[in-house]
Amino acid sequence: MVLASVMVLGIGSAVGVNAAPVNVGKATPLATQKITYKGKVYTVPAKTDNIEIAGALEALEDALVLNFKPKGALTVGGKFPAMFSKITSGVTLT
Repeated sequence: MVLASVMVLGIGSAVGVNAAPVNVGKATPLATQKITYKGKVYTVPAKTDNIEIAGALEALEDALVLNFKPKGALTVGGKFPAMFSKITSGVTLT
């Protein structure tokens, strides 16, 4: 999840994540990209339709600024904080 958040929110350079597209030019479901995070290489889909934010309200703040609506997100006391209503309407509780 953190890896997906880093990719989507564009904060890779801030935490030392390098993303190198692989086969991105092809419009197939098999298109992937390689991400190096803390010395380990991960192969992930080049396109992600479903992203869930878990573990940090700061990630919700980033999503709000970027006007990105996640598929699921963390809550505070079982509810989304009101300030995130723009991006959490209809989102699954995590």
